[in-house]
Amino acid sequence: MRQKLEDHIKEWRELNQQDTEFIYELSSCLPDQKSEESVRGRSNEIALVKDNVENEEIAVVLITGGPGFGKTTVARMAAQKLKNSGQTVLFCSLQGKKTFDEVATEMILSCRKMPGKLPDNLEYWLKNWGKQISGQPTVLVLDNADGIIESEGNRASFIETLRTMRRLSGNKLTFVITSRSRLPGVESWEEVKLNPLSHEDAKSVLKSCVNNEGRKLQLQSSDLDTIAKLCGFVPLALSIVGSLLSDFPAKRLIENLKKEPMNILEGNSESFRKAIANSFDLLSDAEQDALVALSVFPGSFDCNAAEVALQECSKSNSIQILYSLKIRSLLEQAGFLRYELHPLIRAFAKMIGESKSPQVSQNSKPLACVHFLSRLEENTRMLYWKKDKCRESIESFGEDRHNYEFCLQNVGDHEISSCQLFLNNFTQTCMYLEKCLAPNSYTQFLELLLTCKSFESKTHPVLCVELLCVLGEEMRRSGKNEKYQEYMEEAYDLFSGHLDDFETRALPHVFYLHSRARFVSEKNKPNDLEPKELYDEALEICEKEIPNHPEKALNLLFAGRNAKRRKANEEAKLKLEKALAMLRNLLGDHFMTALCLKELGDFFYLNGKTDQALNYYKEAIEVIEMLGTRNQKESILLLKNYGSCHEKEGNFEEAGTLLLEANLVCDSEIEGDHKWKVSVKTELALLYYKTARSKETEGDNKEELLSKMEKLMKEGLDMCYRLNDNKKSINRLGNKRQIMKVLNSYPQRFERESYYPEESL
Repeated sequence: MRQKLEDHIKEWRELNQQDTEFIYELSSCLPDQKSEESVRGRSNEIALVKDNVENEEIAVVLITGGPGFGKTTVARMAAQKLKNSGQTVLFCSLQGKKTFDEVATEMILSCRKMPGKLPDNLEYWLKNWGKQISGQPTVLVLDNADGIIESEGNRASFIETLRTMRRLSGNKLTFVITSRSRLPGVESWEEVKLNPLSHEDAKSVLKSCVNNEGRKLQLQSSDLDTIAKLCGFVPLALSIVGSLLSDFPAKRLIENLKKEPMNILEGNSESFRKAIANSFDLLSDAEQDALVALSVFPGSFDCNAAEVALQECSKSNSIQILYSLKIRSLLEQAGFLRYELHPLIRAFAKMIGESKSPQVSQNSKPLACVHFLSRLEENTRMLYWKKDKCRESIESFGEDRHNYEFCLQNVGDHEISSCQLFLNNFTQTCMYLEKCLAPNSYTQFLELLLTCKSFESKTHPVLCVELLCVLGEEMRRSGKNEKYQEYMEEAYDLFSGHLDDFETRALPHVFYLHSRARFVSEKNKPNDLEPKELYDEALEICEKEIPNHPEKALNLLFAGRNAKRRKANEEAKLKLEKALAMLRNLLGDHFMTALCLKELGDFFYLNGKTDQALNYYKEAIEVIEMLGTRNQKESILLLKNYGSCHEKEGNFEEAGTLLLEANLVCDSEIEGDHKWKVSVKTELALLYYKTARSKETEGDNKEELLSKMEKLMKEGLDMCYRLNDNKKSINRLGNKRQIMKVLNSYPQRFERESYYPEESL
């Protein structure tokens, strides 16, 4: 036994002596150093890595981030700073290494004194090396450790070896690891996560890649902003595109980034596509398909939407899939229970999905469309038409606005026919949707529905009539009167031929009647009783079929508006007040309540009772503010009329504030020409006209006001004539008499052939 022990001791001493010859004499060994100025936007993260390494309680600093986010750069800069502060720092690249033996081999080659034969026991050598450096603070950077961290069969051995090396060093050895994959919950590991660069840092990276100073000066800030956004504020993408700015126009690069971002991001020496592919290739087939499926969403999405998109591409639990993609930095947390793909990762997933998972790519879009159509109807039914739920409903839409707009632009007949609840509550859902979308987007969606089989006049006459009326209303609002008439006449013919279908459908029946009544009243015949008869018929159906439905209140509101036009003031006041009471009781703070308050304000304003009118306008504004939509299109006519009422009272300053606000909302919320824009711009021009002609206004101030008046009036009239297919008429404008007064007062400012309406010539 004694002889055996002596032989063992001899073997251990020989092995130890052999290994010691290759243990690195502790001095730093780093890749080529970069100047600190060359690394932009990562100073906070570099400092955080350094601080964590110097914290004796932390064994491993894990630098994580998406592809191209600069993990290696941050690790190298932090290593330089640690070396400069007196630490011994060694650098080891683990790119492509997945097994423990491969990783251990690279670590040994980076740590020992000179090349030579590898030891038989790699793990023993590393542990012995850790023991040898005891007493001297040392940092070992393990770069690109994704392979070993992703390897379930080798990860445990890797982590245990690091833990033992750290312990044997007397906690003097600290590791800095870069990886796209996270390892949450590992004791004494501290994560430093890299996010996209800030806007300004991204622009700085772009400019730093341009060598020609003259070219730098030519770059426009707006172009740099656009490029930075299209590059997703990712350092690698920015550096690739930035290097191209010396040779190609910014506008051309922007165009290519929008069409084919992966192709333009190839670069000369680095490929962004390859950077993402390195992560993608480590995923399982189910995870790869999931990434492709989730790329259908143009922005953030919640768990429910994700589950729908994933239902045909993976049998795995959607929670597990989302978590797996998240810890690999391919999916980001965008909020509570919300996720999003980085734009460039989304572009990569779309591109590779076409070749690798075409069926998944094809299925994910219709699945998403059906999901968001169903949610639209649900938001309408459960929130929008419930008392005091309007704001919650609008905010719910806003959170997924990008997804709704994308799906509504791409919806097809299959998706529509799959959502029976959407079809059953079509007009109610449209009333909600109209409040949420920009007018152009809303109209485009409605026009798209005209091509769907679910709205064919022969097979679905009721739905077709509803759609024609909704579309007609949008044409009326925007001032496209010929299209309005075309849609409403088509709806009339179809309704007349299918009366039996409507008699069993109260809501569509009532909706058509009040739509027809409004159309007839547009003929500007105040004494025509046909609209009143139609409203009375609609109200009779409401009393019988839906006595406590908001649609009844809405019909009372419209009937009251019609009575106001007929100057039946008592009838108008009674119906509007009854509508307001119903709306307050059924809906509380709601757009319809604000609309009814506005209508009462209009009623008293037209009857010369401006004090009462101002009170109703003020209350309507308070409801709009409660809904958080004062800066949205729903407030435009309210702000305009409120301002006009103040003007009538002589409160020019308050009137100007409100009309300017209405004009700003018009320009920000409504694209292109629109009747509301005409109304607001001409009304504001009239205010400047009256203010300029008041006794208190003199000299330069008067000329400034008249210049503003001229500009706004011309903008309004130009738009009005364009909406009338270049027919110069202002007959449909409520302020036409005041406009003619301005034109006649300043003929030198308004060319007769360009701005005078035909009816005045």
